[in-house]
Amino acid sequence: MSEEEYRDLVLADFDRKVKAGLLPELTASTRSSIKAQCISVCMERYHRKDEPLLSALFGRRENQAAYLAVIRNISAEDFRTLNNFLNDREIQTSFRNIRLLAWLADFEPRPYHYELELPLPILGDPVTGDEAADTVIDTPLLPREPIIGEKNKAVVDPPEGITGRGARKKVLWLVLLLMVLGAGGYYWFGQGAATTDGAELLKPRVLATGGDSKCMYWDGDHFNAVAYQLLPAGKVAYRLDSADLRQFKRVMKPKALLISDTSHIWYFKVSRDSIECFTAAGFHPVLADRLLKRLTGYMYKKYLNKGQQKVASQ
Repeated sequence: MSEEEYRDLVLADFDRKVKAGLLPELTASTRSSIKAQCISVCMERYHRKDEPLLSALFGRRENQAAYLAVIRNISAEDFRTLNNFLNDREIQTSFRNIRLLAWLADFEPRPYHYELELPLPILGDPVTGDEAADTVIDTPLLPREPIIGEKNKAVVDPPEGITGRGARKKVLWLVLLLMVLGAGGYYWFGQGAATTDGAELLKPRVLATGGDSKCMYWDGDHFNAVAYQLLPAGKVAYRLDSADLRQFKRVMKPKALLISDTSHIWYFKVSRDSIECFTAAGFHPVLADRLLKRLTGYMYKKYLNKGQQKVASQ
């Protein structure tokens, strides 16, 4: 599919959703409303498949929290060209803006690639309200790229009871689920249970929103509580957690730890010869989706004992 064809499909989908009232922030767009929609979309339906686009737009970041912090701190002026285009379709705009619009309007399929093949849909009004519950949408499948090593493998027939155009997609999801369960079982029985020591039951910190009067943010070695409106620039706002505020600290001098301290210290491996140490279990305060592990005697001797290895100090 050409960029021009993709552009037409994105705009048609956008216009239908605006007409149906599904994109209130963009119905009469302004630069600020486009920025607000970016924040809302990043918070509510962040997906890894969109990371290449987010990286191109806002610079490469580690995770959802980092992208959200960047979007909150950029100027609404950065959305000037897209806003001009939405208010005057006679103006030419970059394909970058079309891809941004696809993300904001939740257009599928995305992201765009030149080999994308999609039968042109029937362009009717979107289904809303009670009609949606009784409507089945058959989404066209994208061409599947062959997996390395599968050339001589037999074709797997759909399980009994799974028929129709969606069969192939359902089979793929079933195979992926079995792979994930198998990998998870290996991790748990092979090594995970021995290192996380129950921390895998914890949930990642929840991002704060404008509806929260107070929030907390990471200040290098501890969490600070602050009114949401007074959040320092560049900081990621999390919902208040009294346990994190009291107990979660970074150990700034980890080489001063004794081996007897390992029972109440958790670590994150920064690089091949560098670790960070913390005083409570949970997720990393900056790399928000990375789970900390309990410090073991082996890790203590390898990274902290006798200054044999370098420990992260920042």
